[in-house]
Amino acid sequence: MTNFDTLTQLISKYNRAAGSFGWGLVDMEIVSLRDALAHGRVAYSGDQERHPRLMKFDKPSDGKVRVCYNEEMSADWFNKHIKATKRALDAVEEASHQLQQKMDVRPVENMGSDTKAS
Repeated sequence: MTNFDTLTQLISKYNRAAGSFGWGLVDMEIVSLRDALAHGRVAYSGDQERHPRLMKFDKPSDGKVRVCYNEEMSADWFNKHIKATKRALDAVEEASHQLQQKMDVRPVENMGSDTKAS
């Protein structure tokens, strides 16, 4: 089964469901980060004193483009986004465990590892 929801739609659906159970939510800021990483450009002047910048532009309108993401990729920037991504992953993992308990379902682990080679 394939689902063509965007990341925004998927996180919105997750957050609605998770919120109704009191589970951890995913910060929607992760969508703009993902979009910038996937579709943006990294600009670097070569100056060792400056960090690269991650920039994303909207589609042109009337011959002009708008910068919709512009962040300096410093160590603090990386740490902030690594922590935010980890929080999102942890929230979804915990919700998955809670859901499995509510449904009394055991997670499938290492599929195929119980078969022995002859």
